[in-house]
Amino acid sequence: MSASLPGNRDLPSSQYDLKTYWGRVRHSIDLSDPRTLFTSSTGLEHAKDLIAQYKQSKIPQMTPELWNAKKIVDSTLHPDNGEPVLLPFRMSSFVFSNLVVTAGMLTPGLSTAGTVGWQVANQSLNVAINFSNANKSTPLSTSTIVQSYFMAVGASCGVAVGLNSIVPRLKSLSPAARTTLGRLVPFAAVASAGVLNVFLMRGEEIRQGINVYPTETEAQRKKREEADQQLEPIGKSKKAATLAVGETAVSRVLNATPIMVLPPLILVRLQQRDWLKQRPRLVLPLNLGLIFATSIFALPLALAAFPQRQAVSAKSLEKEFWDKGGEDAPAPSPIDTSQSYNKTTTTSIPSNMSAPGEQFEPRQTSTTPDYHPDPSKSLPLPPNRQALVDDIIALYSCAPTVRRVERYTPDCVYDDQFVYANDRYKMAGQWFALPKFFKESKNLGYEVITNEPELIQFKNEQAWTFKVLPKTATVNAIVSLSLEPESAGPESEFVSVKYHKDQANEKDYSHEGLGFHFKKWQADQVVNVMDAKEVMYFEKDKGAGK
Repeated sequence: MSASLPGNRDLPSSQYDLKTYWGRVRHSIDLSDPRTLFTSSTGLEHAKDLIAQYKQSKIPQMTPELWNAKKIVDSTLHPDNGEPVLLPFRMSSFVFSNLVVTAGMLTPGLSTAGTVGWQVANQSLNVAINFSNANKSTPLSTSTIVQSYFMAVGASCGVAVGLNSIVPRLKSLSPAARTTLGRLVPFAAVASAGVLNVFLMRGEEIRQGINVYPTETEAQRKKREEADQQLEPIGKSKKAATLAVGETAVSRVLNATPIMVLPPLILVRLQQRDWLKQRPRLVLPLNLGLIFATSIFALPLALAAFPQRQAVSAKSLEKEFWDKGGEDAPAPSPIDTSQSYNKTTTTSIPSNMSAPGEQFEPRQTSTTPDYHPDPSKSLPLPPNRQALVDDIIALYSCAPTVRRVERYTPDCVYDDQFVYANDRYKMAGQWFALPKFFKESKNLGYEVITNEPELIQFKNEQAWTFKVLPKTATVNAIVSLSLEPESAGPESEFVSVKYHKDQANEKDYSHEGLGFHFKKWQADQVVNVMDAKEVMYFEKDKGAGK
């Protein structure tokens, strides 16, 4: 992007008025213009040289040639490091990269496996695009990327499979109406995953607030820039954050609407025509053409719905902003917020040993800011406890067996960033599902840091290789195992787990709100689609934690 090129002079953000909708539409057309993909390396270097000359004041003003050079540079280079973004993951390549996946999701009459497969492929493409274009100066953590991926996959697959099973049962609707609703299921899945992902990834902004800035007149802006001063924020606003995150969620739905709604509705109508009924082989190319045309013409209209920066009335924010920054406050931008580490671990063991697993939850489990294990410092364990840890590591390494899952009591709880499984049946669904999503999971080491009568804790490092996305993600976590008291003694041959908590960051989990309900819902959905005989073996434990 042009910001990464040398020179102290700033380029105009756009040749169009971004305060107006149609100005933003025209700007979005430039950003998503697929013609920039065919720019040669010589053409890119020429564009970079022109931009550098302008930024060094060797060219006095913007010209049509400079605007075209800026479009090429902005659509090709990453703004942080100035390196070309991998071609399939550029915004200008969206139409082509998204074409096959969208066509797959919108294929009429997909089986359950096909539905799940294409939803996974779509979310994998989204992760690849987000990763390639993410901020390189403050990169997303691996755990955040993995969490985002699994939340989106779980939501999209759950909605798609669930609605596909519900729509045919709506007998009160006509067959034509059921067919139309069935074609819109992929849109519902993609939109719900997008909205959920926004609130999960940016929920902390709503809780903490984000920066707002005072408005400036043109004269004030020029004076500040001449003094080489940055515009300082006037505080953090939770109301501004709610507005920004809400608009982002709405924009996700708007971006998916034209591509996921118009082609299937048009195709349904065309399939009722005799000429297409006589030529069924034309359905696929016609579907591809509709998706391509919609992406080219309708996508910029959706992208332009909200300005990247906007002014809001100070009166719409908290009272502390009412007398600051003039009448309006420019749109907030997200910031990183750091959390303090809790240095203590507490485990509350119920007086009733037969209490359900959820009452054995270890709280405040983050004992150190360093999640990287050092096996040489691992606390020694007696053989019966070491065997338990070995079995848990094997489960993480995509090697589930009935015997290893039996390490958990029937009323156990498994609790991590993505899932809250509150019986052994759901737990089995989680462990036996891992090999379906991952090509390999390799343990890179662990360090036992706590060995108490009813609690074992260890730092764990696991390398996960995805099946669909050719990427290996390394995740460090604190694993806390709250033990079943009667099996925790030194004489026990088979130590059992009541509560298994896996934390990839320092913040303990909340058991309320949208995120928690989604974690429970995802555990229910995964076990419902698992038909492995090993999972069915534990069906007798269904509801044991209630």
